[in-house]
Amino acid sequence: MNPILAARQPRRPYEAHALPFSAQGGPSRDTFICFGATHPPDGSGFPATTTPKLGVFQLFWRALTHPFRSADPKPPTPSRKAKRRLERDIDISRTFLHFNQPTAAEETLKDLLACQIKLLGPQHLLLTKPLQELVNVYRHQQNEEKLDETLHTLLRIYEANHGETALQLLPTLNNLGCNALNNERYDEGESFLLRGLSIIKKKDALMHPMYPVLLSNLGGIYLEQGKYKSAETVLQQAMEAYEIKPPVSLSRFRFTLRKMAALMAATQRPEEAQALKQRIADTQG
Repeated sequence: MNPILAARQPRRPYEAHALPFSAQGGPSRDTFICFGATHPPDGSGFPATTTPKLGVFQLFWRALTHPFRSADPKPPTPSRKAKRRLERDIDISRTFLHFNQPTAAEETLKDLLACQIKLLGPQHLLLTKPLQELVNVYRHQQNEEKLDETLHTLLRIYEANHGETALQLLPTLNNLGCNALNNERYDEGESFLLRGLSIIKKKDALMHPMYPVLLSNLGGIYLEQGKYKSAETVLQQAMEAYEIKPPVSLSRFRFTLRKMAALMAATQRPEEAQALKQRIADTQG
């Protein structure tokens, strides 16, 4: 049959499932000029031959377009409708959580995530917004298992979009460390916090607001394990970092002071512990 006439013939319904797809997510250019593949009569839609014959037009098109094909396709851009639904469902979930209905909030966010994954893929950066809201829901429910799973999903998405040594990973690494600390998984929590600190040192970002936070939580892990010398060193570094750059929220600074006061009490230094407690009271006033 003439190739041009064959290309103009309407496709059978079952052949739509056999269209090859390119890396960009749509039908490849080879679909419209492949004349050698034959389809079985059972309606499965798959070619009977795995290596279809290449026509002249197909070879010419491949040679013409191959240098311009992108190896790393851009992620799909969400539509305005998808963004509006994202904002609306997040507001609804926050309302449910405000009125102490975490189950309804969780179901709303899960439905939103399923829709977003279907439209954008499992590693799109926009998925981090509903996942962050799920973190708040699971904290409200005190569901440590689901909280840990959600935080690991967040970490994978950030790594896929920003790399494994990006500063955007720091809040998630800190949350994973705190969650491990709350569940007495000290070695795991220490590894997450040390990874965050190593990223800060590699990027030479000692003025980053997460730097003293990571140090304070690492000092808390050492304090729980009875490693008082290491805890004092790390907590002192956190207090020095807060003195260089005051924290946005005083609650973080008070957290570091409380840990240091507990350390002083554990190491039989009551006068220093009392001075730190007075300092905490001064920041609250």
